[in-house]
Amino acid sequence: MRLRRAIRRRKDFFVGVMCFITAFCALTLFLHPRGTTFADGIESRMKYIIDQNDFINTGERRVQLNNTSHAQSNTLDKVQEKIRNDNLFENFTIPEFITINKYPCGQHTEILVYFNSRWDNFMKRRRLRSTWASRTIFKQHNVKFMFVLGKPSDINDVIRLKNEQRLHDDIIMGDFVDSYYNLTLKSIVAIHFVKTYCTSVKFIIKSDDDIFVNLFKVMKEILPVMHSDRNELACQVVESGKSPIVRDSKSKWYIPAHIFPNQTYLPQFCSGFMVIMTSSLMSNLYMKTKVTSQIHVDDVYMFGTLTQDISPIKFIDIKQNVTLKQDQGVERYRKGIDEYFAVNVRDIEAMEEMWSLTLMKFSPKPKQKGR
Repeated sequence: MRLRRAIRRRKDFFVGVMCFITAFCALTLFLHPRGTTFADGIESRMKYIIDQNDFINTGERRVQLNNTSHAQSNTLDKVQEKIRNDNLFENFTIPEFITINKYPCGQHTEILVYFNSRWDNFMKRRRLRSTWASRTIFKQHNVKFMFVLGKPSDINDVIRLKNEQRLHDDIIMGDFVDSYYNLTLKSIVAIHFVKTYCTSVKFIIKSDDDIFVNLFKVMKEILPVMHSDRNELACQVVESGKSPIVRDSKSKWYIPAHIFPNQTYLPQFCSGFMVIMTSSLMSNLYMKTKVTSQIHVDDVYMFGTLTQDISPIKFIDIKQNVTLKQDQGVERYRKGIDEYFAVNVRDIEAMEEMWSLTLMKFSPKPKQKGR
């Protein structure tokens, strides 16, 4: 009898030890995913828990984050794996894109508009979506809009952006700090994304998020004279020899001495607040980013440095049709004079007014019934 009790106690002890070991291993795997440190594992799991269950305020409305479907998760994993495995450029960490859509541009997208936007410009993005970057208005024209952002430092802000992405499916976020000195990285992320996932696009429009673009006028007057299979871009051209190179390291336009050595002025480039380029040119820019040293002055780098050895290339100067003076642009539109393709706008009200005036002129007018 005593022997049986002793055997039973030993058996129970052995089973208890095995259960403890199993539970410990399971907990370790949960908190310590493969390829991460123990601390990283905790952070990633906590991020997952928060991401799936928290309510996040995007500045537009309060919504609950739902579980991402299995198909969407697989798609995101494939996109991220492809980006990590594609050694695109030197001295730059390949970014993680927040992109859930399996076909980011669709098979029939011909025009892609991307905005360089700061991560916390929620209201600017909201205003653009409700005015000239309206997917509803331009759906029949096969236009796609995307916002390119850097990454905020706070995990809660990252979650806000993920939620905005789920609502609108138009966010591209690079895995780098969102700052003025990383504007070039945003442009690099944009063209690499378009080249990889938007192969049907014929024309690409780059805009800042404080610019009003009369897209109807662009499609009517500029795109018909451009050729998607040639290296062409339309912009406010800054001619070679007109813009001095800034060598003062304290300036935000500082360019190191090894860039453009023994030169006093910048080569020809486009002011980057609004640029229209062909898919052919974008493909060549894409290739050049792999072998060209970066500078943080993004418009000089993208539309000056990278274009120097591309031949033939055609610059279409539209400086007479763009303005950075909001009051001047609004006043001209009020008078029915819409010579401006792009106007810098500081106020939300000005953006809405210019959009309303544009719709009044360019929207199809209803036919009058005969008497």
